[in-house]
Amino acid sequence: WATADKEIKAKLEAAVAKNGKIRILTATVVSPSTKALFAEFAAKYPGTEVVTYDAVSFAGTLKANEQSFGKAALPTYRFDNADVIVSVGADFLSNWINPTEHARQYAANRKLFGKKTMSRHYQFEATLSVTGSNADHRYKVKPGQYGSVVAALYNKVASLAGATSISAGNTSVDDGISKAARDLWNSKGRSVVVCGSNDSAVQVLINGINTLLGNYGSTVNIDMHSNLRQGSDEKMAALVAEMASGAVDVLFMYNVNPAYTYPDAAAFKAALKKVGTSVSFAGTEDESASEANYICPDHHYLESWNDAEPVKGMFSLGQPVIRPLFKTRQMQDSLIQWAGLPYQDYLTFIQGNWNKSMYGMQTGISSYDAFWTKSLQEGVFETAPAAGVNVFAGDVAAAASSIVKSKTDGLELVIYEKTGIGNGNQANNPWLQELPDPVSKVCWDNYFAMSPAFAKAQGFSQGNVIEVKAGNKTVKGPVYLQPGVADQTIAIAIGYGRTKAGKAAD
Repeated sequence: WATADKEIKAKLEAAVAKNGKIRILTATVVSPSTKALFAEFAAKYPGTEVVTYDAVSFAGTLKANEQSFGKAALPTYRFDNADVIVSVGADFLSNWINPTEHARQYAANRKLFGKKTMSRHYQFEATLSVTGSNADHRYKVKPGQYGSVVAALYNKVASLAGATSISAGNTSVDDGISKAARDLWNSKGRSVVVCGSNDSAVQVLINGINTLLGNYGSTVNIDMHSNLRQGSDEKMAALVAEMASGAVDVLFMYNVNPAYTYPDAAAFKAALKKVGTSVSFAGTEDESASEANYICPDHHYLESWNDAEPVKGMFSLGQPVIRPLFKTRQMQDSLIQWAGLPYQDYLTFIQGNWNKSMYGMQTGISSYDAFWTKSLQEGVFETAPAAGVNVFAGDVAAAASSIVKSKTDGLELVIYEKTGIGNGNQANNPWLQELPDPVSKVCWDNYFAMSPAFAKAQGFSQGNVIEVKAGNKTVKGPVYLQPGVADQTIAIAIGYGRTKAGKAAD
């Protein structure tokens, strides 16, 4: 640690001396104190920029919400307030934004105890998901048709609302779209429409539909927004280009593994070799850490102090429950050390930040020490964000024209997250590998899911090993016959194919 501290600090000072570029590449950070520390680190080392990258991107939704409401944030949802739910490719009960919260809300309105009605759920999707298997009305749609389905749904709702229609392509599920639109209109203000597409144009139309239905403030809340996904695909692509040009002097990697997760992982690894100094905070020598000049392993979260604001106005504190098991050091303590900041440790920094920021958000407690103690005991401090006047300003006509119309034939690929494996960052946990998928019941292996009819037409049987090429990637795997997958569609999960994660994952 002493050697690493001395050398990394020297590299940082050398970068500043030449007006060089320092980059912190991080997954979404929900900790307000960590963000404040990044700002102080950047003040000490000018030329520092933070780039947020998520392995599973919601950048399209963030961009759409910025265009629609001036806020690059994800809304929070109240599925328990919705009498009608329409989802286009969003598996919100399993892996979409905040599935634990969504599942609890969804269940509350699906019970008939003490009431005579329950919510109605329409699902349009390409492969059978946990959410789709719970729907009242489920329609198989190729992934390339998601945009057309959303555009057609917008037109149906717009006609009921007396609004102007937009251009929309044909779909194979027009009857289902008409039924869903009528149900939505009959439950204005008590309905919700969501979509799993990362296309900003599609998401602008989703925002338009929820606006026509009066859902904002009831089932969709953009003021009390979610902070769980903040990544920018454009900024990540710009960083990789910057690295490839040799312009980055120091790169820190925190909670990211782009040498595995980035769509063009080979390009990222090639660019990483042109970075002056690269530092990973990974706890294992994963695909990215093994390419770095330094690995400065972060504490496990159960060994760490931290705070979080997962939803706007909802703050929480995390305390260590065990002493560090290995010779690790919390990432934030490393930044404090390298920047020579006047804090004893990260706990001291958190306390100072809460005194400066959160304490002033309340009026009931007259001393900071009492406020800190109460927050620590309860674990949560909540404020109510001021409700804004969110006027929809999205250009639905432009969004509709930019949506790529689906092809009527040809094979399409669905890439999805499994409930247990997720994006693969915990793939070395054999308990997760043993966990049967809730839809297919398969454990351990990855596979290509396809409809029995499509497989029969291709001459495939269950377990046949096939090779699928998409773009510049070729993947080999077994066939799994899954009723509910759209025709001319193959589905495969991410999170597999690890090479430097440990015995179970590899």
